[in-house]
Amino acid sequence: MIKTVADFIEEFKKKGLDDIREMEYVDHPTLIGDMYEGLTQKLLNSTVFASLDLRIVSGKIKNAKGGLTSQIDCMIVEGPGEALPFTSSHIYHFSQVIAVIEVKKNLFTNEIDASFANLRTVLDVSIEPEKDGDEYINSALRDAWKSMVRTELPERSELESFSEEQQLIYHTLFMEAYFPIRIVIGYYGFKTEFSLREGFANYLDEKSKNGAAKGYGIGSIPSLIICGDNTIIKNNGMPYGIPFLDNEFYWPICVTSNEKPIVHLLEVIWTRLSYKYKISSSIFGEDLDLESAHEFINCKIGKDDKGNCGWMYNYYPFSEKVLNKAHSEIKQWEPIFLTKKQLEILYILTKKEFINYNSDKEFINFVTKDGTTKDEFIDSLIKTGLIYKRDMKIKFLTDECKLMILPDGRCCAGENKNREFDHWLKRYMEDRDKKTDGNTK
Repeated sequence: MIKTVADFIEEFKKKGLDDIREMEYVDHPTLIGDMYEGLTQKLLNSTVFASLDLRIVSGKIKNAKGGLTSQIDCMIVEGPGEALPFTSSHIYHFSQVIAVIEVKKNLFTNEIDASFANLRTVLDVSIEPEKDGDEYINSALRDAWKSMVRTELPERSELESFSEEQQLIYHTLFMEAYFPIRIVIGYYGFKTEFSLREGFANYLDEKSKNGAAKGYGIGSIPSLIICGDNTIIKNNGMPYGIPFLDNEFYWPICVTSNEKPIVHLLEVIWTRLSYKYKISSSIFGEDLDLESAHEFINCKIGKDDKGNCGWMYNYYPFSEKVLNKAHSEIKQWEPIFLTKKQLEILYILTKKEFINYNSDKEFINFVTKDGTTKDEFIDSLIKTGLIYKRDMKIKFLTDECKLMILPDGRCCAGENKNREFDHWLKRYMEDRDKKTDGNTK
C-alpha cells in the first residue's frame, strides 16, 4: 500500500510543480511561497487517513504557559484548533501536533539554517512535560531502543545503574518520540545527493568551528530533509533503526538516499500514526523491500572543557562519482538463518521467560558439548539480533519470534510482530513451487 500511495503522491507533485512553474511570472516571493506551501498541504492530505480527525494547517504551536513557536508552514494536527480571525492560520497545542513541515522552494545552506531556527522553536515550546504518560510514546521508545541498542528497554527506575552515555541515549530517544516530527522539504536546491551531503556537513562544521555550538545536537536535527529527489534521513528508530556501530563514532545519526523521498515521508508519518492510533501494520503492505541508504554522519557523546555532555559528529565521505553511480540499494527482508543448536535453544526460550546462562547446567552442557565455549555460543546468538543478555540471563529481544525448519533443511527465525516472517515464508514457498513446477515440465 505504501508504495502505491507514494507513486500517486509523486505524480501529483510533478503535476503541481508544472502548474506552479506556469504561474511564477507573478514574480512575487510571498505569492510564490504560498503556492509551494499550498502544494505541500495538498501532498500531506494524501498521507493521512480519512477516518482520523487529522487536518493540514499552517500557523503556530503553543503550550500551556502561553509559549508560541515561529510561523509554521505546514502542520499535521489532530482535532480543532484556534482559528486566527480573518486568516487561514490556526494555533494548536503541541500535544495535538503530529508533524511540522518547513517548505522551501530552493533549499541551500541559508534555507537549512532558517529551517533549523524555525524548528527549534517547536522544541522549545514542546519541552513542557504535558504528555509524558502517553502510551504510544513509550511504545515507540521501546522499539527504537531495541532496534538500535539491541537490548530490552530498561525501566526508568533502572536508569541510575546505567552508564551516563546510556542514560543520555535513553533520554534522547525518548524526546524523539515525544516531540512532533520535524521535516524540511525543498523542491529545488542541491541537485545531487553528493551536494546535499556536502552542504549539510559543511553547515554543521561551520556552526562548530569555534567550539561546541548549543542547539545543533541530535535533537535539533530534523527527522527528514528532502531536497528534490534526495533525502537526509535521521536514524532514530522511528522507523529507521540502524543498530549502533562497533566503532568510536557509534551512532549513525544520519544516512542519505537518492530515491523515493515520498516513501521516506510516508514511512516517518505513518509510523507515528500507527503508534499513536494503534493502526495495523497492514498499512505498510506485504512488500518486503528494505530500502538501504548511504552512511553519512556518525556521532558519539563527548564532553567540553567544563565537563558538559554534547554530541560530536564525524562525516562519512562518498565520492560524487560513487554516489552518482550508486542508487540506494534495495534489499529483501529475510529471517535469520541459524544452526540447529541455535534453533533448539531458541525453541526452549519460547517455553520459558529466560535462560540463566551462568547456573543452568543443562544449557551449559548442551552448548559446550561440541567444544564451543558458553561465551562463544551466547555471542553468536546475540549477533542474530533475536536475543539479548542482562543479569546473566538471555531473553528474546523480539516480540513475536517465529522459528522454522524449511523444506530445504535450513533453520531460520525472525520477528513476526508485523507478519513479516509470514509474508517472507509465503513468498519463499511460492518461489519454491515455481522452481519445482519448472523442473517437472
